[in-house]
Order: sequence, then structure tokens, then C-alpha cells
Amino acid sequence: MNQKTKEVLLRSIEEHNGATITVIMKTCYLIDLIATKRIGEKITELEYIRYNYGPFNPNIYKFIMELIENEIVDIETSYFGVGNEVAVYKIKNNYTIETSVNPREKSIIDEVLASIRGLGAKILTEITYQTPPMKILGATLGGNENIGKKLNLKT
Repeated sequence: MNQKTKEVLLRSIEEHNGATITVIMKTCYLIDLIATKRIGEKITELEYIRYNYGPFNPNIYKFIMELIENEIVDIETSYFGVGNEVAVYKIKNNYTIETSVNPREKSIIDEVLASIRGLGAKILTEITYQTPPMKILGATLGGNENIGKKLNLKT
């Protein structure tokens, strides 16, 4: 994983104290989508496909595991009602996120994170389904239209 991707992942985790993989994925997607519109390119190295619950990249799991193995991020189990457990990720207290993005990229990251502050996985998923790349594929929440198709963030 490159340094900019690492920073976006860590900032996403930091902003959503106890972020799930869905929250992290949707946050990265929204940051890259806005960056593509504003500066003509993504900030992360992630490519996104239309998957069961919206924009997805399977490398996210590998990247998160790297952060855990390097003792930057902790994984915990959180419970939402009876029988509903989910893995959440938190940055270790002693870790300081290194800045590798330029000021314009940082501004985009900060703006997106501020605009989605406090939103959970369900709402973020709903938001991603309203974005042009998902609409172009005819993707509907809960549907299977164009599963596996690459999302074109430049649309």
C-alpha cells in the first residue's frame, strides 16, 4: 500500500472511532470520487468495483491487516444488539498519522470526512448508491445489477 492510501485509511479510521470495514471502504470511495472530480485523479491507489453493498475493493482487507500487523491499528469486536457483532478498527493511541498528501488533497480529505462525520455504514452505503458511477451502472441497493463491474470515477 502506498503512503497516500495508508493516510486515507488511517484518517478514515480516526474520524470514525470504531470504524467498520464498510465505513472505511465507503469513506475511501467518497474521498477518491471527490478528488477525481476536483483534481482529476484519486488520492488512493484503490480501484473500485460495484459489489453487493456498493463500491468495493478487495485489497482493503489486505491493507487493514498490514496496519494491524504493523501495530498501527487494533481490531475489536463491537456488538449492535443480540447476535449482531462486527469488527471495528481503531488507531493505537501512540500512533501519529504522517502526512503524505499535498495541501489540495488534504483539503479534500478533510472536507469529505467533515461532511460524513457521525454517519454509519448503512447511511454511507446509501450515499454511495446515489453517486454517478453507481447510477450509470444502474446499481440499486440490494440488487445485483452489474456486480463486479469497475466503477468509472471520472463520470
